Amino acid sequence: MLLDHIVISFKNFGKYLVINAIIALGITFFFCSSCFFNPDLWSEGAYTWLYSFLLSLALSSGIGLLEEWMNQYIPWTKAPLKRFWLVVLVIAVYSFLASFVVVFLFHWAFGNFTLSQIPWDQLVEQTYNPVIVAYFITFFFTSRSFLMEWRQAAVDAEKLRAERYAGQYQILKDQLNPHFLFNSLNVLANIVYEDQNKAADYIQQLSRFYRYVLDVQQEEVVSLDQELQFAKRYLFLQQLRFEDRLITEIEVSAEANEQIPPLALQLCLENAIKHNEVSQNKPLKIKVFRKADQLCISNNVQARSMEGETPSGIGLKNIRERYHLLSGKEVKVTQNERDFTVCLPILKLKAVVQ
Repeated sequence: MLLDHIVISFKNFGKYLVINAIIALGITFFFCSSCFFNPDLWSEGAYTWLYSFLLSLALSSGIGLLEEWMNQYIPWTKAPLKRFWLVVLVIAVYSFLASFVVVFLFHWAFGNFTLSQIPWDQLVEQTYNPVIVAYFITFFFTSRSFLMEWRQAAVDAEKLRAERYAGQYQILKDQLNPHFLFNSLNVLANIVYEDQNKAADYIQQLSRFYRYVLDVQQEEVVSLDQELQFAKRYLFLQQLRFEDRLITEIEVSAEANEQIPPLALQLCLENAIKHNEVSQNKPLKIKVFRKADQLCISNNVQARSMEGETPSGIGLKNIRERYHLLSGKEVKVTQNERDFTVCLPILKLKAVVQ
């Protein structure tokens, strides 16, 4: 608020006076440098300094308040052209009126004219130079205001973007828990009647599986090595279910600073099993390998019928969106009659929670 600005200005009034006094000294030195070294000219120097001080005080304080008012109602970030012309007009009018008032009162107070004989032409002429000075002051305030507003706008935009991405990313991660639970219970239902010992082993491994899911729930990325170890645990669970009908191979070495989104690899493995036939006659072969800075998951295509099932659409779409929010990198998918391959970019982000 403008009133708040006025209150703050009064609190810093002493500092404000000092700054304007220094400005007045500079102006005095510019127009009468000899006044500082010749004692006979000290009175003239004091006269010039007081004149400059009053003009500087009136112009800087008024222009500062006008800039504050314009920042509230016509900020640079919303209407820069309109704000520019308003500054030119408002400062021209204010600086002329303020300068004329100071010039008039100063010369009248020192007895340079009487109210019965006012030298209007001379007063107006003496007002021109302060107006020019006012535009220099305005340039300072305007430049500062412009830079501060754009800086704040950039900071606010970045905060908003980060908050929006964090919210979107959390929604994507929240989709995973019910997705995992639904599929895990389906697997358990399939084996519990076949082999109770296998079911017990599956439950034990499943508890470790979900422990990892809970541990990484709040993370944006995890180390590639962590995700590889988790994927091996997931494949072990699937091996309990499918035995030799599922053939897997992982040939990847991970460096310490390499990361991927949590559960991304596991989702690709899950999709491969979910959408393809896994049988004794047609074993599903899944291979995880590295291709430059990408982690690739490939499987032979033997699509199974999805009649009576409603595709969730969570898996690959979820991975793509998480990569987009995190890094803007694209997940590459290639498919032919024999193979289906998903390649996940390996990230090297600065902030990683191990």
